[in-house]
Amino acid sequence: MNKLHCQVILESNAEHCHQIYTGLADLAYDGFLELDVKVSEKFTSNNFGKPIVFCTLNRSQNIVFDLSDSRKLIDEEALKAVDFYFKRSYDEDYTDRMKNGQKIRALGLNYLAYSKHGFWKERISASKNIKEKLKTFLRYNKFFSKRFNIQDSLYACETSNFESYPKVSDSPKVLFLVRAWKPENVSTEEKKLERYRMNDQRANIIRTLKKELGNKFVGGFLKEPYAETMYPDCVVSKNMTSKKNYLELMKDSDICIATTGLEESIGWKFAEYVAASNAIVSEKLMFTLPGDFKEGQNYLCFSSSEECVAQVNKLIEDKAMRLEMMHNNYKYYCSNVEPKKLVLNALLSTLKN
Repeated sequence: MNKLHCQVILESNAEHCHQIYTGLADLAYDGFLELDVKVSEKFTSNNFGKPIVFCTLNRSQNIVFDLSDSRKLIDEEALKAVDFYFKRSYDEDYTDRMKNGQKIRALGLNYLAYSKHGFWKERISASKNIKEKLKTFLRYNKFFSKRFNIQDSLYACETSNFESYPKVSDSPKVLFLVRAWKPENVSTEEKKLERYRMNDQRANIIRTLKKELGNKFVGGFLKEPYAETMYPDCVVSKNMTSKKNYLELMKDSDICIATTGLEESIGWKFAEYVAASNAIVSEKLMFTLPGDFKEGQNYLCFSSSEECVAQVNKLIEDKAMRLEMMHNNYKYYCSNVEPKKLVLNALLSTLKN
């Protein structure tokens, strides 16, 4: 089989995009893909830029990866021009009503995973000034990002750091570490209310799990001013939530709790739990995932803090169920979430049409 050729336009440095960049870079490093990285004039080093990636496959198929939280397309104009539009938050009912909606495909779970092969030289050269170049270099250099303990860096977020084989404990730990989103950071009343509801629901879950599970439970809000003011009894130490420590704690836990993210998205933590082969208890997933991922098979669902505890206890008491779910998530990660596999699945699916 001849190598696929892929040109990727490096336009956004948004953290949501790095799973795609990592997958492309690692496929090229493995010799499967001939990769051409083109830096756009619009490129910015901002980590919170537009979460979208443009590619051309075999110099003919134009492809978009849309990693935004919302079911709405981040670039409806692009949909007109491209052949395929891969959407992280894929809602089939929503896209079926759109003009050109047949071009839109489910992409899958998203999380922040870095590769040492991931275009860091191009990013340094594209950075606008010395300060940006230095920040980029430090973040994507494994030695220096470790030396300076940089969060969300290559040292902390290399793909292998998330991965673990299924393993059960006779004394299972239950993990739920989460953020309280500040409502004042958004402009509309609807989005503010969404954050108030989300924060209160998460606080209720934390308090109920603490009460019912005791020392089996580890969790709470990240230590930030808003959380400390509104939910002081639910805040955990900053050391616990540093990326490296959090990932070790996650891999050491049997059962992890997931709640709905902003814009009803499936949050990064859900993908991280799958990567770590955890058993998962989650609020209802609002978007479609590719492949064989099902409630009861890969996660148990809840709609209240009391139901959350009941589902957790079901997994604690049934070791066989817990292990089977862990194996199911390990298999799903290997076939659908690991960055190389997620990107490869998308690219190969375009060749079948």
